Amino acid sequence: MSKKKTRENTYFPVPSDLSLSKSSPIEESPGIKKQIVQQAIKSAYMLETPTEPGPWSPDYGTKPEALVSTDQVELITSLMQSLQPHDAIEAALSTQFVATYIQGMKSLQKGYTKQGMPLLEFGHKVLDTLQKYRSKGAQQIQVNYNVNQGQQVFNVKNTQIDCQSKTEEVDVQCQKI
Repeated sequence: MSKKKTRENTYFPVPSDLSLSKSSPIEESPGIKKQIVQQAIKSAYMLETPTEPGPWSPDYGTKPEALVSTDQVELITSLMQSLQPHDAIEAALSTQFVATYIQGMKSLQKGYTKQGMPLLEFGHKVLDTLQKYRSKGAQQIQVNYNVNQGQQVFNVKNTQIDCQSKTEEVDVQCQKI
């Protein structure tokens, strides 16, 4: 039994064997994957699904063609695959990043820096949000290296959040020989 090809699939062709990440619940539903990528394509290239021509239209009865090239689809899918979304929230954030990245780069190519730079800054904020979502808000270890007159001082600050907050500071001084 073959499925009828929808207009979305005709205008915005996405490979059916698309893999966004290696171990993802999104993998279980190819329809959801395809919709997410199609939404990214529409947003990035500012496209809409054309309406079906009526019998009075000169385009009536003609075979619809894709509105995007295979290169554009590959760009979208490779950017999304590089972010490796593991669930629907991560896929939505990666879609936002891809769309703002492509729109920002197109604006910069045209010389519209007042439009392009805010889009790229928003894309950076989306990547930060994705990182915070993946780490579930956990604190990170920061190591600062200070070099002072041939003497190295290491300041290590280890912060963990459990039921109570713990902070440890270690100062290590090393002499160069």
